[in-house]
Formats: sequence, structure tokens, C-alpha cells
Amino acid sequence: KQINDEFGHDIGDNVLIEMVTQIKQELRETDIFCRFGGEEFVIILLQTGMQEAANTAERLRAKIENLNEVFPKKLTVSFGVTQVTKWDNPETLLKRADNALYKAKDQGRNQVVQA
Repeated sequence: KQINDEFGHDIGDNVLIEMVTQIKQELRETDIFCRFGGEEFVIILLQTGMQEAANTAERLRAKIENLNEVFPKKLTVSFGVTQVTKWDNPETLLKRADNALYKAKDQGRNQVVQA
């Protein structure tokens, strides 16, 4: 949103396209990556434990941060990471991930928080 407001929607779209391109290069063919709304995305890492998922999120966070050489404003991303439990349904799983994401944002952004 800040990039759109400061540099216009064309630049904002280019940033999103480049971020998505970089993220997709790091994911496996079996992973699911989709836009959840606005500037939020969901990545489902099948058959992946919590620590491995957090490591993947950290690798993606650092990769996006390194795009700063290409764009006129510092780019950062925050991740909320969680793991499916036997008691989960899609809503509870997404809610837990969303809560972790907001905790990452509340703690200063540009970080990975596990829930």
C-alpha cells in the first residue's frame, strides 16, 4: 500500500510481480501459493514440519528484503507460520496463521513468527 501511495499502482504492481516471481522460485512444485487478499498471501507447504516451514519463510523474507536494490523503497515481508493439527479446519488454521502474522507486524515487521 505504501508503495502504491508513494510511487503509483504501476510500480506497486511491478513490486508484487517481482515478489511473487522470487517466492515461486523458492517453492517446490507441490507447494501451494496464492493471494489471500490485498497484500496478503498464503503458502501451503505440504508434508513440511513447523521448523522447516519457518526456515522457508525466513529464507523468503531475506530474499524479498534483498530486492531493495531493484526498487525505490525498502521492501519487507512478515510471515505467520503454523502447522495443521488434527483439530483444525481451514478457518482455525488460517486464523492461527493470521494471528502470528499480526504478532510479527506488531513486533516491528520484517520477521517470521510461529504459532
